[in-house]
Amino acid sequence: MQQMVLWLHAWHPPGLERDSLGYVASALVLATFCMRSMRPLRATAILSNVGFIAYALADHILPVLVLHCILLPVNIFRFVEITLSRHTVRRLPRQLAPAEAD
Repeated sequence: MQQMVLWLHAWHPPGLERDSLGYVASALVLATFCMRSMRPLRATAILSNVGFIAYALADHILPVLVLHCILLPVNIFRFVEITLSRHTVRRLPRQLAPAEAD
C-alpha cells in the first residue's frame, strides 16, 4: 500500500495545482508577446493577471500578488479604451460623410 502511495505522489506531487496556475499564467504572458493586435493582447494580459493573482494567493507570494493587482485594472482600462476607440473610428466615416439631399 505504501508503495502505491509513493507512486501516486511521484505522478501527482504536492502543490501541483498551485504550480499549474503559475505555468498557465506564464504561458498566457508568453502568448501576449506573440500577438500583433492590441485587443487580443490586452484580453490575454487580463487573463494572465487573474491567473497570477490566483497563483500568488495560493502560494502566498506577496510581490506577485501586488504586481498583478496593480496591472489588472491597468489592462482592463486599456482594453476598454481600445474597444471604445474602435467604435468611435467606425462611426467617424458616417459622421464625416456629406448629408444627402432629399
